[in-house]
Amino acid sequence: MNVTGIIRAVFFGFLCLFITIVLAEPGDELIVQGGIVNLRKGPSIDQDVVLKLEDGRKLYEIRRDGSWVEVRTKVTGGTTGWIHSSLVRQSGNLKAAKKPDKEEQLKLAFEKFKPDFDRLNARQELETGNRPFTNVEYIGNGTVKVTATKRWLNSIQMNRERVLNEIFKLWDARVSSGLPVSIDIVNTDGQRLMVMFR
Repeated sequence: MNVTGIIRAVFFGFLCLFITIVLAEPGDELIVQGGIVNLRKGPSIDQDVVLKLEDGRKLYEIRRDGSWVEVRTKVTGGTTGWIHSSLVRQSGNLKAAKKPDKEEQLKLAFEKFKPDFDRLNARQELETGNRPFTNVEYIGNGTVKVTATKRWLNSIQMNRERVLNEIFKLWDARVSSGLPVSIDIVNTDGQRLMVMFR
């Protein structure tokens, strides 16, 4: 093979790798490559190892952070963790053959929703000088728990309703399947103060 052929082969190899990385998205099936690799608590080699994974192990992608991929295992109770993208390859099963159940769809939907929620919270802080919420988390069974600040809880009802409507708009914009959600508003002590359904 001449130099031009080698350059073409290398270019084609990088192009295939690039296409695989770009096309992978949440819900896709990935396969571990490279012997025994570490599944970590967070996107860094400094994070603790959660599980050792063998070559050929199938995983579902949750999301990406730089060159790290958050994944869920297909067995061992659906363990989640982070793996470097160089240690997985995309299988031929885009959007994995087994459709995630409703609960898994809701968890994935929350992962899409949370960054938008955080931006809304920051925008409210810029506009009013106060962050309305201290935390948001998916607690299961279609329920998102939002911890509200005392200041927001004491604001006028019209302002609270406006912000809650924006939260539901964010959910609807990120969740095309129309999955139902319940928003539990709690105070900083964890006491549920209101529930809204969509």
